[in-house]
Amino acid sequence: MTGCYFSNNNQQHAWSLLEDLERIGYSNDEPRTVHSAQKEMMRFYQRQHDLDKAEILRKSIDVATVIEIKKNYCFFPDELEADDITDIRQELLQGKLELCRQRLETAKNNTHKLRRYRLWKLEIMHALLLHSEQNYSEATKVILGLLRHTNAQKLKRSFLDEGKPMQKLLLHVQKKIKQPDLKNRIDELCSRFPESGEQPIPNNEVVDLLPEPLTKRELSLLALAADGLSNKGIADKLCLSESTVKWHLSNSYAKLSVNKRTHAIVAARQLGLIE
Repeated sequence: MTGCYFSNNNQQHAWSLLEDLERIGYSNDEPRTVHSAQKEMMRFYQRQHDLDKAEILRKSIDVATVIEIKKNYCFFPDELEADDITDIRQELLQGKLELCRQRLETAKNNTHKLRRYRLWKLEIMHALLLHSEQNYSEATKVILGLLRHTNAQKLKRSFLDEGKPMQKLLLHVQKKIKQPDLKNRIDELCSRFPESGEQPIPNNEVVDLLPEPLTKRELSLLALAADGLSNKGIADKLCLSESTVKWHLSNSYAKLSVNKRTHAIVAARQLGLIE
């Protein structure tokens, strides 16, 4: 969600959401929520290229507390993976390339081959690392491999998340290729990177930045949930099983990068997906 608002040049709203999330975590004694909010705050500073604040925040996150949280709370795999990538990105942006490479290799070795989106994201970080090391030919090969993938459209948000460094790399790749379809794809991606002073991106394009769009069924179930219906109430209304309703709603949460029903409803409303 904060990534969408940031891409929409609405940094103030993005930061407000993170502060609210951290406050909710402290108020309800939910260390996991606090930790997630602080990691996203670190990512916010990275997007603003304020690496000093990002590093101060990273050092303020107590390692012992994080270990304890991970022992006692259930984390979705993508939450822990996002933490990894935030730390890899920090080393890269600070120019600590050897440490970045070590973290990247460890992350790849610890990732199951079926976690494809995670592996693609790590490949994006690898391309940026190669570019920083001035290994332009290898960086170009990695980027072209991702752009040619059948699921390349789903990686749009991941490319945009990396901001100026990725835009610079994509423009370099574009100069090295001749295929019109790939050139057009890079043009389309580069046009999405926010620039200071740009007009906000329209809501329908912000929605398009989600890792994957919500289906009509997922939207209809979210709308009913927003009306106050329980899973059983939704199931009865649409003649579905409760397990089917729960499955569709869980998919919606993942696409909106939230873990709770109330957060999904708020996020969907803010993106104009439901009323």
